[in-house]
Amino acid sequence: MRTRPAPGCSISATNPCHLYPFAQELAQQDALDCYYSGYPAWKLPAAEKLPLATHTWRTNIVYGLLKFAPAWARPEPKRLFTWQDRGFDAWVGRHLAECDFIHAMPGQALGTFRAARRRGIRTVLNHATGLTDVKIDGVATNLQPVNNVLTWVTPVLTGTSTLSYTVTTNSDAWATTFTNAATPESPGGTCVGDNNCSTTDTTPTLPKLTLKKIVVNGKGGTAVSKDRPPSV
Repeated sequence: MRTRPAPGCSISATNPCHLYPFAQELAQQDALDCYYSGYPAWKLPAAEKLPLATHTWRTNIVYGLLKFAPAWARPEPKRLFTWQDRGFDAWVGRHLAECDFIHAMPGQALGTFRAARRRGIRTVLNHATGLTDVKIDGVATNLQPVNNVLTWVTPVLTGTSTLSYTVTTNSDAWATTFTNAATPESPGGTCVGDNNCSTTDTTPTLPKLTLKKIVVNGKGGTAVSKDRPPSV
């Protein structure tokens, strides 16, 4: 049973990108269960301070080919990165340790998420940026997120205080569920209610179009009908 106040998050990414600083911030708050990396530990700053698991041989091959092999002697980069990401995803799915939720990147999350859901672990797909327009009780603040983590201090409360902010979703994030969690810190911070200090929202589904070929006075044309499965 976890005794710390923060829900434990694991993160997987073949390349560090923006998720490694996020993992470092979570580790400082004792809220990181594991960072699964496709990069070797020696290439990650202060890796010894994180709970880390690595699977690097495909990443090493891909970057070695891109750096040293001429274009005619290797597969195109897209095929290399797809091979890298799928192998890493399958490995994380097989080695996923217990956590509250796993955060992963598009293109390298399918096997990981299937393994997580079989075990009741919540999943978070990296599809959003932002944390802007931060307000407390409707009043604008100068709070700035660090690696998508907001930290703020409130006075002693006798009732309820409301934090609001804006998150920008990626253009391809259709039918995607987003979970935002607030973590109270001691002394005196507790979660109340049934939502575990978190909110869950789902973006709309992708609109579907049907293209129909029609003939008007002997000439071909195209008509578009919305909200129906795509066909030709």
